[in-house]
This record gives sequence, C-alpha cells and structure tokens, in this order.
Amino acid sequence: MHAIPFGTMLLMIAGSPILQAGADVVLLGHTAKIVSPWFACRTKEDVQFLKEASSQRTMSTARHFAVARGCIVLHAGTTGIVDDASVWSANSCIRIPGKKHCYWFPDRFIRNKAQNH
Repeated sequence: MHAIPFGTMLLMIAGSPILQAGADVVLLGHTAKIVSPWFACRTKEDVQFLKEASSQRTMSTARHFAVARGCIVLHAGTTGIVDDASVWSANSCIRIPGKKHCYWFPDRFIRNKAQNH
C-alpha cells in the first residue's frame, strides 16, 4: 500500500461533493456570517439529524426535534467566530457573541464575513 502525499489528499478532499456543497470555507478562528436562517444546535449530531430530517421528512418534524433538543435559530446577518468544524458533515460550530457555547450550523448557510458576501 502506498502513502498518499498530503497535497494530493487535500486536492481529493477539496474536490469532494462534501466541500462543494458549501460556497465558502470559513477557517477556524475566523468570523462567519449567516446568510440563511436555520437551526443551530449544541451537538453536531443534532444539527446533522436536522439536515437529514428536513430533506427526508417534513420541516414540522425537524422543528419539534429542534425545540426538544434546545436548538436555536440563527438568522441571516448574524456573525460569530468558528470554533470547530467538521469537513465530513459540512457543519461548523459558531460562537455567537453573548452565548456561552458554540452552536453547530450547516456550512452551506455561512460565508466568510471578510469576503462581504
């Protein structure tokens, strides 16, 4: 078995549908801007479930789950610092000013604030 060079691995990941689903990659420690309102949850598993539920079931099911799990809605224009990220699930954990914890949010609904999108 041959080792894959790191640069080749990055190109393979960058070309994957997971990263192409989001328009921007907001790096850890950078400011993200929410561009579409959606659920934000304390665990990435909860936000991932909501992503799947919203595409496979009704939004009513997703809303009930979100309320039961203590998720919040982040509105367009909200900004926060990216504290953590998961390339595999395409979610980032965003720390909103005034909140104690970061909240996991789908990458497809965030942009790098510095790019003024």
